Amino acid sequence: MIDFKTESVSEGIVVVKISGELNESTQRYFFDCVSDYLREVGTKHLIIECAQLGFINSAGMTAMLRARKSLNKRGSKIYFTQLNSSITKALELTKLSALLAIYPKTKELVSMLQKNLVPAC
Repeated sequence: MIDFKTESVSEGIVVVKISGELNESTQRYFFDCVSDYLREVGTKHLIIECAQLGFINSAGMTAMLRARKSLNKRGSKIYFTQLNSSITKALELTKLSALLAIYPKTKELVSMLQKNLVPAC
């Protein structure tokens, strides 16, 4: 099970807080929801806050990469924030942390984006 709570922070920046598990049962729903957020007019930066994400497996990691690829094709960016230590470790072990834009704090990232300071990925 995975749940989403959306917050439009400012023009072009959307924060989606996810909770639950990102796995083979939820990866399709995750990707479909990300695609829906992209359809919103003006979404340039999609921040996925993962503070309440309790579990991820290889299917979930694949969904993260698919979302990144889809957003990049449309000229938008996706960021992942507030990952717990076990998810961070899994992404590091698989070397996916080098491909995904991961930041420790959502508020700091939002502040940077609002000031047009594009963070390094």
